[in-house]
Parts: sequence; C-alpha cells; structure tokens
Amino acid sequence: MASNKKTIIIFKLWLPVLFWCGVIYFFSDQPYLKSDLSSEVDLLFRKLAHITEYAILTFLLFRAYFRSNGFSRKKSVSSAIIFALIYSLTDEYHQTFVPGREGCLRDVVMDSLGIFAAGLFLLRNYVRNENFCFLLLFSGGLDSILALKLLEEQNVKVIPLYFKSVFINDDVGNENFRSLSHLEIINFSKKQLEIVKNPRYGYGKHLNPCIDCHLAMLKEAKRIMEEKDCDFIATGEVLGERPMSQNKAALELVEKKSSLEGLLLRPLSAKLLKPTKAEKMGLVERDKFLAIRGRGRSEQLALAKKYKITKFPSPAGGCLLTDHAFSERLKKLLEKKPDPTLSDLELLKLGRHFWQENVLIVVGRNDEENKKIKKIAQENDILIELKDFTGPLTLIRGENILNETIKKAQQLTAHYSAKAREKKDLEFVIHS
Repeated sequence: MASNKKTIIIFKLWLPVLFWCGVIYFFSDQPYLKSDLSSEVDLLFRKLAHITEYAILTFLLFRAYFRSNGFSRKKSVSSAIIFALIYSLTDEYHQTFVPGREGCLRDVVMDSLGIFAAGLFLLRNYVRNENFCFLLLFSGGLDSILALKLLEEQNVKVIPLYFKSVFINDDVGNENFRSLSHLEIINFSKKQLEIVKNPRYGYGKHLNPCIDCHLAMLKEAKRIMEEKDCDFIATGEVLGERPMSQNKAALELVEKKSSLEGLLLRPLSAKLLKPTKAEKMGLVERDKFLAIRGRGRSEQLALAKKYKITKFPSPAGGCLLTDHAFSERLKKLLEKKPDPTLSDLELLKLGRHFWQENVLIVVGRNDEENKKIKKIAQENDILIELKDFTGPLTLIRGENILNETIKKAQQLTAHYSAKAREKKDLEFVIHS
C-alpha cells in the first residue's frame, strides 16, 4: 500500500515535467515555424519564449527532484539546472533535423537565461531558507510532543516555547521537558489573570477563556519568533479536539487576529486545514503531516507507541481553569479580592478553603500540602498547627484578622486532625 502511494506521488510530480518537455518538443518540431509579426517583434517574441519555457521547466524539475527523490533543496536546484541545460542542448540538436529549422547556440544562451534566472530565484527563496526554524508552542502533553516529532522528522530546526502559568499544571520538571536542550519559558500568569477577568470571546464550561488565552499566546509567540529570527509557528492542536478553541472557525480566528495567516502550522491536523506558506514553498512536506480530527485519542496513542513515548500527562490535566472546583474558588477569590497576588492564586490549588468575611482560612489536607502552604506563606499571614498532635497546617490570610477568626481556624485545625478531633483543651502553635 505504501509503495503504491509513493509511486502515485512520483507520477504526479514527474508527469508535469514530461508534459512540459513534450510541449517544448512539439514547438521545436514544427517545420518552417513563422508568424505574421514584424521581424523585430518576432525575434523578441521567440527569445522571450525560450527564456520562459525553460524557466518553467526548471521550476517543475526542482519540485520533482525535491519531493520525490529526497534531495536537499540545494541539490534539487543544481539537478534541475543540469537537466534543463542538457534538454536545451538536445532540443537544439533535434531542430537540425526539422525542415526550415536550425540548431543555434544563441538559442541555448537564451534558454540558459531562463534556467539560471529560475535557479537564482529558487536559491534566494528556498535554499536560503534551508536553516529556517519553527517556534513550537510546547505544553509537554502528548499532542505537542507528537508535533515536535513530526517536525524533527523533516529535519527542520524547532525551538519549543512553554507558557508557564499559575493556572497551568507545572510540568517543566518532567522528562519531556528535561530532554529539550533549548526550551524557551515565558511567565504568562499575570497576562492570563487579566484575560480571565474580562475575556473578549467568553468562557468555556467554567472560567476557561480558551480563545482569548490562545490568541494572547500566539501574539506573544509571534513577538518571540521575530526576536529569535524564526520563520514559522507550530502548535500541537487537533481540529475538533476542544469544542470551544479548536473548531475550524476558532483556529482561523486566532490565526488572523494574531497576524499569523499562512505562518501557523498544526502538524497533527495539517491535511484538514489550508496549506501554510512553509508547505506551499516546499520547506516542509505536507504529505508527511497528519489529518487527525476529533476528541478520540487512538491515533495519538498509536503514534506514541511508534515513537516509544511512554510518559505524558493526561489530556484533561492541563489548564486548571477547566476544573469546576478550582473555578469556583477563583470566582470567590475575585469577588473578595479583585486584584489577587500570584501567591493568592497558588493557594487556590491547596487545602480546604473557608472564608470569614474577607479573610481566607486554608487547611492543609496532607503533609505534602502542609509543606507547600508553609512555603507559600507571606509575611502577614498567620500559621496555626497543633502542639501535641499531628494534623493540618492552617493558614490565615487577610486584613484585620480578628480573634474569632483565629479561633475558627483553630477549630478547623482540630476537626481535620483524626487524633485530636475529639480531644479537649488542645494547645496550638501560632506563627505570625
């Protein structure tokens, strides 16, 4: 099956070359070819025809060599020039046998002008970009890992870009990130918070302003692309995988609004979308990309097996704004404190939350959370723990903390300690 497909591709690439060679042969084989134009105009027309027909042949040959033979761009250009020059010489020799025609080295020179003009254009616009690069939005999830693999298979330079945010599960330390030698990291927390407060394109099921966030990331990626002297941007998006942000209209919208039309490649669904400039220019081969659609994961899992990718996060474990419990906590926080700090947002991920007016009480659920709460505590926070029993570490944050709030926090600390819950006259350690 694969062999038949390759044969069809080669046929499609070389058939235009054979056709155009046939067109040149046909006109060269016409005896006593004359026109009703004046001799000066006729001469000019003939010479322009020589230049044009061989320029076209050179373009067609480059396309065929590059896409069917696996040649580099530079080798494809040189092969196209050599083939076209040889054909020009044989064509002039062929005309020596046609009545009323003659082989002429002057015409070979005109043919060569067309050949070398096309070759120069190809060298300037294709081979010059041999070292072009993609900036890849990389989350560490399976889709972005596969997008990276598909690009690397085409021997292009890829710079992964990770948007670090308090709202995104931090996977920078995992194996997929450690294997990257040149990962760019952008702190996106403050920008994302402003988007969450007032998204232009609305929310998804919870507090997830997916379209706005995606658009902001692409605008920032475009800035970095220009700063790093990259040429294109790629993402691991799959058409239809996310109902709000990855439908066709949304993908086209963010591409247009970020001024990346034609520069944004989505390798996993490329065959279902408009060809990018990189594909049109032959810098990457569209046939080697995929046509994955929808929310199923079977194709991605099969590719993971092929590439021996064994560790990757759950597809639902990325953005906390899609989580109902986290979104409800965030709504409450923004209601009580419209301009929260990053520390306030980090606290949303930890413990059990209780509000006393505008004061927040956070009770740790296990030893790991206790350690994180202690690390996150600010100068004006109050920390409470049991003196004689193991149990939660409780944090109080807010202004004008009253004694009744401290007593409430102590009650909660005792309640969530299995050993101290039924005890009386408990002693507490208060750190302030």
